[in-house]
Amino acid sequence: MGIQAQVRWKEKASLGSSWFSTKIIDYHETFATVARNSSYRLVLALAAIFELSVFQFDIKTAFLYGNLDETVYMELPHGFEVTRYVCLLRKSIYGLKQASRVWAKRLQTSLQHHGFKELISDLCIYFKTTAAGLILIAI
Repeated sequence: MGIQAQVRWKEKASLGSSWFSTKIIDYHETFATVARNSSYRLVLALAAIFELSVFQFDIKTAFLYGNLDETVYMELPHGFEVTRYVCLLRKSIYGLKQASRVWAKRLQTSLQHHGFKELISDLCIYFKTTAAGLILIAI
């Protein structure tokens, strides 16, 4: 059971690949949660009231940092002369159904490792109190 995936590089070339799992898995959790709009408004309001600095950034290769829990094989990209081999994926790539969820779990683990805690009302808002003050991260 092959599913086509696309990987885009900086040169705008695309790599078409088919990936296969050793067993059929119905991915019920293929999404990555994000904070609610009201949570973003609250964070921005607190920053305005207390005259705090707000930073925004984008992780362009975020999906490439997730470690796969499943066994996933991918056919070799076009251009390889040996066709009888396949690649065992250890990291997620763009186009996998579970790529966003795998990255979100990795980010959550990393933030918790550095002492951040999830807000009870919104699990995509992380906070940490330090001697310098409060750090809020909204995903």
